[in-house]
Amino acid sequence: TLSNYSAGGGELSTSGFVTNGYNTINLTTTGKSWINKGGMTKLGLFSNRDIAGNAPTGNEYVIIRSGNSGESSWPYLYIEYTLPAPTVTTQAVTGITTTSATGNGNVTSDGGSAITERGFVWATTVNPTTSNNKVIVAGTTGAFPGAITGLNPGTLYHVRAYAINSGGTSYGSDVTFTTYKSPTVTTQAVSGIGTTTATGNGIVTDLGVPNPTQYGVVWNTTGNPTIADNHTAEGTVNSTVAFTSSMTGLTSST
Repeated sequence: TLSNYSAGGGELSTSGFVTNGYNTINLTTTGKSWINKGGMTKLGLFSNRDIAGNAPTGNEYVIIRSGNSGESSWPYLYIEYTLPAPTVTTQAVTGITTTSATGNGNVTSDGGSAITERGFVWATTVNPTTSNNKVIVAGTTGAFPGAITGLNPGTLYHVRAYAINSGGTSYGSDVTFTTYKSPTVTTQAVSGIGTTTATGNGIVTDLGVPNPTQYGVVWNTTGNPTIADNHTAEGTVNSTVAFTSSMTGLTSST
């Protein structure tokens, strides 16, 4: 029986051991507590029979020593430690434009080994990985932003923060955002023309993303007017619509 004398860390029946070759000992989470991560670990084999199957004359202890693979003089103990992957979270995306956004993440734990890479991954499908689009952000643990670029306007994206150490790759939760898109509007012929007033006519054919906060008509006397010129403001709109807007303060015969 494999055991720890000081803390009772774990034990393993030796009844199934082979007498020639290698015996695999699977350590449980509880059992790992009595394996030293540095220096030497001494294990004793206590059994009511020895490995060769001979009846014991009393309590027998066989020291398991460390050796190299292929050496016949000593059995050897091979212990493999698997470090946990990092812990990372994904926060809400900010700074959204028509073709870019800012990802926000936080590596809350390095898992016990150095962070070799962190950043953001994104795609138009759920749970993107490092095989999809990604940006690498320098650093180790802590909160970090990252530039998400090359996006298409008016498109729903999925993004996750990620971090890598020797234990593997971890991802934060899947967060979605939609890139902005400019609305589309057409101008129709002006109607109701008077000496100082007229009626502008237009159609909002595509709301874009997000919905428009203002709509109306613009005018000047030089051509290609913008909202920096005379304009109306009809408020928000949440559906495509044909609209009219009153143009006032005009100069007659102009």
